[in-house]
Amino acid sequence: MSLRLNSGDTLSAVMSGAASTTNPTYSVVAASESYTGSLSGTTSVNMLAPVGPTPVESLWLHNADTAAATITVSVSKNGTTTEYASMTTLRKNVVVIDKTGAPRLDDAPSRVSGVTAGTVSASKALVVDANKDLATIRYLTVEGLESNAQSVTPNNDSGSASSITAGVTAVDVGAVTNDANDWIVLPSLADVPIGHTIKIACNAGGNFELRTPASSGEKVNNVDSDGTQEYLCTDTDTVIIWKQSATDGWIAQSITALGAVRTAVVPD
Repeated sequence: MSLRLNSGDTLSAVMSGAASTTNPTYSVVAASESYTGSLSGTTSVNMLAPVGPTPVESLWLHNADTAAATITVSVSKNGTTTEYASMTTLRKNVVVIDKTGAPRLDDAPSRVSGVTAGTVSASKALVVDANKDLATIRYLTVEGLESNAQSVTPNNDSGSASSITAGVTAVDVGAVTNDANDWIVLPSLADVPIGHTIKIACNAGGNFELRTPASSGEKVNNVDSDGTQEYLCTDTDTVIIWKQSATDGWIAQSITALGAVRTAVVPD
């Protein structure tokens, strides 16, 4: 706050109405000291009354009430009182007035209020849903983002341990459970965007198969691969597979340990 008070000056705050349950609290930082207390409804409260020249650095107002509150901050200098700032705070909200002199929100609860988990809302916190999913981000710029590979185990049951989770981009395949007829399962095409790419590290100690979800009719390399036909994954290869479209399904390539691209694998 670009504010300097002298002896006889005051910094005060008042609410437009009574609190529903709890009066907001305040914290004034001035001359490296902190002055705290509570407001008192429509009765003005002097938050700071210095005995000498005092620079005011910041003011924090915490609305701990169950309802929104309108608070007016005033400064009295040389017998003249003027409004310094007026704001309406949401419940469980914190407002900060710092060196800029402008009120701003500065806490997580205010940004979480009104958020639907898993859905992005403008000027709100990003909150994942119960499945740790988050949808509808438009543009996201990230530097140095890393994600861990999902570990899956080939089996003959299409269980969760052998199924690739939607959104995963790297998969580490562990030892086959039974034999080379075991398989792992791709996510549903409907659950990933066009261009979604998965890198599958074939570390199973033997060959295995790659399928689309049972009865889905979804394709790999233009062949229905939901069970009767499957994509062969050769041990020590890396399979790179991406969603071409909802109609064309997945396109896959196998790369050997030497970095050579194998001849196109046709599910059979």
